[in-house]
Amino acid sequence: MIRPSRGREYKPNMLEVIGDSVVKLLRFCWSVTYYSSPVLLIVLYRRGMFMKQNFPYYMTRALAINAVVIIAIFIRTVGRYTNKEYVKFLKTLSTSKCSASTSNMVGSS
Repeated sequence: MIRPSRGREYKPNMLEVIGDSVVKLLRFCWSVTYYSSPVLLIVLYRRGMFMKQNFPYYMTRALAINAVVIIAIFIRTVGRYTNKEYVKFLKTLSTSKCSASTSNMVGSS
């Protein structure tokens, strides 16, 4: 019987930690906004926030948030690309996907 070897815990580098933290924070904010939106939309509507003149304000905020998301994902990607351990993991994963045999399934350490 072939026993898979225990791997070690993955240690992300600083770029990956920063990018991942920003992505997690924005995901949390999105969840809070999503679940509070019925109440929030009613309050904003009653205060007259859905006027045509407010459209540029909301568009600039939406574009800024999207830019932050894209930059955070890019920073996380650069962090993973520069991490030798992660690159080695990706090579091992792609090798095992291409030829699924028992010798590939056991850790290659």
